[in-house]
Amino acid sequence: MTKGMRVDGVESERGSIEVHRLRRGLLRSTVHGHIDLAILSVLTRTRDAEAELCPNGLAYFHDWTGAVGYDSQVRVEATRYMLAVPKPYTHVHIVTQSRIANMGVAAAALSLQLAGRPFHAYITPASFEREFERQCSLRYS
Repeated sequence: MTKGMRVDGVESERGSIEVHRLRRGLLRSTVHGHIDLAILSVLTRTRDAEAELCPNGLAYFHDWTGAVGYDSQVRVEATRYMLAVPKPYTHVHIVTQSRIANMGVAAAALSLQLAGRPFHAYITPASFEREFERQCSLRYS
């Protein structure tokens, strides 16, 4: 896996997140444990900062295979946030393994896709990694 430069992260009581920037317009988060509002704030903060630099949009890959659950308020706030984000939209790519996290992703995906927001959920880490490596290899101007 291509790693990139660490740009943000936090350890909360029940979980942790690290965010890496692979190139301008390409971010990757890695979550372990329980997703709470502290973790969500890292996600929104890094997306907002990167969007300032990328007028043509960006891709944000979320490796949440280490996530075991989330606060219900996180799903609500994350969906609300993504629906309110102005163009350029963020192409969200996410992979999860936890049944609970999968249910939250499915609920958020439905709202975002109905609103025309680019959202890609992956069933297997291998398919997620293939797309991530493909994005890493693209030239960006």
